[in-house]
Amino acid sequence: MSADDLDEFWVHTITVETYLGEGGNGVAYAAPVDVPCFIDGGTKIARTATGEQLVVAAPMYAPLEHAGTLTAGSKVTVRGRPARILAATVYDSAGLDLPDHVQIALT
Repeated sequence: MSADDLDEFWVHTITVETYLGEGGNGVAYAAPVDVPCFIDGGTKIARTATGEQLVVAAPMYAPLEHAGTLTAGSKVTVRGRPARILAATVYDSAGLDLPDHVQIALT
């Protein structure tokens, strides 16, 4: 099995503005890009990096090649709704022939 085995699941698209950091002019984001993904329905409880508990959209999954775009703090538009990435988990099997992907949790 490889990441290509998940290609048939990337049936949705989200628009992402990757968080670049803060500077003298405030928060900076990269230009918007479309990312193929799979949107899982529902909601769940998640904790932020600071320990805050939030109700978030159920996980979304995307190809591993977009891991650098899907970072915490990035802006995301999902089905016309603005959101932010709370956490991104990279699943990289490092050659074990497993389905590599990124899982993200949104506000």
